[in-house]
Amino acid sequence: MHKNFSFFVSIALLFSVITNIKAEVVYPDRALTVAQNFYYERMVQQGILVNHNDIELVLASEGRSNELPAFYAFDVNNGGFVIVSGDDGYTPIIGYSDQGNFPVHYEGSDFGSFLYEYIEQIDFLRENRVSPKADVVQYWADLSQPVTVQYAPGGNRSIEPLILSTWNQDYPYNAYCPLDPAGPGGRVYAGCVATAMAMIMHYYRYPEHGTGSHNYYLDPYGNISANFGETWYDWDAMTKNINSNSGQAINAIAELQYQCGVSMNMGYSPDGSGAYSEQVPDAIKTYFGYSSSAQHMYKYYYTNATWENHIITSMDNLQPLYYSGRNSSGGHAFVLDGYQNTSSGNLFHFNFGWGGSGNGFYTLSDVYGFSSNQAMVRNFFPDPAYYPYGCNNHVITSSRGSFEDNSGPLANYESNSHCTWLIHPTDSVLDIQVTFDRFELGSGDVVNIYDGFDASAPLIASYNSTDNSAVVNSSGSMLFVELITDETENGQGFVAAFSSTYPAFCTSSTTTYTDPDGHISDGSGPKN
Repeated sequence: MHKNFSFFVSIALLFSVITNIKAEVVYPDRALTVAQNFYYERMVQQGILVNHNDIELVLASEGRSNELPAFYAFDVNNGGFVIVSGDDGYTPIIGYSDQGNFPVHYEGSDFGSFLYEYIEQIDFLRENRVSPKADVVQYWADLSQPVTVQYAPGGNRSIEPLILSTWNQDYPYNAYCPLDPAGPGGRVYAGCVATAMAMIMHYYRYPEHGTGSHNYYLDPYGNISANFGETWYDWDAMTKNINSNSGQAINAIAELQYQCGVSMNMGYSPDGSGAYSEQVPDAIKTYFGYSSSAQHMYKYYYTNATWENHIITSMDNLQPLYYSGRNSSGGHAFVLDGYQNTSSGNLFHFNFGWGGSGNGFYTLSDVYGFSSNQAMVRNFFPDPAYYPYGCNNHVITSSRGSFEDNSGPLANYESNSHCTWLIHPTDSVLDIQVTFDRFELGSGDVVNIYDGFDASAPLIASYNSTDNSAVVNSSGSMLFVELITDETENGQGFVAAFSSTYPAFCTSSTTTYTDPDGHISDGSGPKN
């Protein structure tokens, strides 16, 4: 979102132990040392073997404010980035990721708006000469020294990112939104509010269909409407991301994002679409059947420690949070879906709804006296009376998409069950490939995959609790999966993605016919 759509009505001070040490500007050499030491620590504690001297970092971006450095962003040679504060009055690590590169063209994006709040905090501490907190002083001291100790793997509590999807707001995610030639793909943006809502709903794959309908008038686009009750959301066809060639997945994802926007009275625009985050709980309860306990909360009512504890409780319960904020550059909304406890404090994982760009772990630390305009919606999960769906026999007709064991992410699958999935695309396909994004079985339970219509087809693969799942390919246009469980130990189950290979019926070559009459075919024969 590129516009400001939130109002805040109160300010609260966050109290902490304050030192008498004067904060200083951090220059590139020190920032590089801090970034390298921090990244080394994170890799070792995740059990990744790495030599400290082999970690190469390159300065990707330097954020500046009032002619002073506000932050330094370093790209890591083997993928990832680290963002270091430009002032040692603020916590040293603003954020990091072990994947991708720092998005240098962040201006005007939700990620850029998020970064700007850190700049505002650093400006605040400089203008008000705020002394750093004692723990911040210690963080800087620990990370500024040469590495003399070997960090032990593990030991720190963490929840890795819960959301698998890396969706966006532009084309083709906006394929159901109002037409506007000035917008991406000739339509307005789907909006960060709708994108964050949709990614959380995709995580739960709920509801099967919505409730009721809603419409409103928006100039110059006219009547904006959605019939939630008559819309069956095609979760099986949804993928982790889409492009212009994603077929049925475009319709499935774009329809969900559009209906999330309609439920919020989205203010659509070709420059950026926005809505009031405060209205998210009412929308998800009224139109999508989510828990009546869903609650919008402002950060300034809580100490930083209490706020972080609320977040960590939700993460430990495997419940992603809708998260929002506002600063002088505008409002923004995204998903908070994980955390790590590090030597420089808690870092929280954000999925910015920007096609994966900028996703990573970030601090929520506040400068003493700075009013944070952040908020979240917690208890954003389906009504327990209707969820999870439970075991059934399922037929999937899309050529690409995903499926899970039907227990949902919050519960283990059922005992003594036999669940099946037949992947049988209506499109003409040559073969089907299945990969497991998450896989956890209890002892005695098994997943079998067959090369055909049912369990009488040849067995391709069989996995139990001690196996690591692998990529599975069918030899034809159908693939059958079954989960068989016993009465003992259960697991979280699995989330799987699938894709298909299409035949090349029509090529780019030109065929010349010289006969005066005959027949012309597209080459597909009896297939679609």
